Amino acid sequence: MEVEPRDIRAVSFGQPILVGHHSEGRARRDHARMDTAMRKSIGERDRAEHWTGRAQAAANYERYKKDPGRTLRRIDKLRADLRAVEKWQRGASAKGYFRDPDDPELTIRHEELTEEIEHWQQVIKDAEAEGFKVWSKADFTRGDSVLYRGTWYEVLRVNPKSVTIPHMHNGVGQRVVRAADNRHDGWTWTAPYDDVSGRKSADEMQQPTQSEAA
Repeated sequence: MEVEPRDIRAVSFGQPILVGHHSEGRARRDHARMDTAMRKSIGERDRAEHWTGRAQAAANYERYKKDPGRTLRRIDKLRADLRAVEKWQRGASAKGYFRDPDDPELTIRHEELTEEIEHWQQVIKDAEAEGFKVWSKADFTRGDSVLYRGTWYEVLRVNPKSVTIPHMHNGVGQRVVRAADNRHDGWTWTAPYDDVSGRKSADEMQQPTQSEAA
């Protein structure tokens, strides 16, 4: 119930109820109305935030579920956050500062991160079961070609989380970019494994495609 303007003017905020005074009954009713209005306002705000949060969470889930590469990047971030929490729990510095190792919030956060990582790892497993390939260092050797954002690039170096390729500027309008095509003074680029969509050996790259053979 909303408090009418006349009711608000009748109450001096912070003024105690004068017990025994003729205004006591009215003052108590005014306080009750204001309390009810405030609680209703807070309740509606909390409900709005709750449903907005649920809708956003559902949208995020679908986005990550349909884009395994995005999910892999999320898992990497969550793992980094978990490592920071574990460092704080050991009394070490993380992210440039220390936290109290006995802070119960760290235990809660550790549990939350662990559960979230496990959840998204299961999403990746489901995607793999449907044919999605999780690429890694073990899949490549120097001289292979990697399909990155629609263009095949020769692999110059294999790194723990990416492959080094000729700079992307060489790939503009090209289907295949080899090391010899690097026209930008030896500039290179790194293609992270979570953004890779294919791999061919050097021999496979020499074989003409069906369209070229025709």
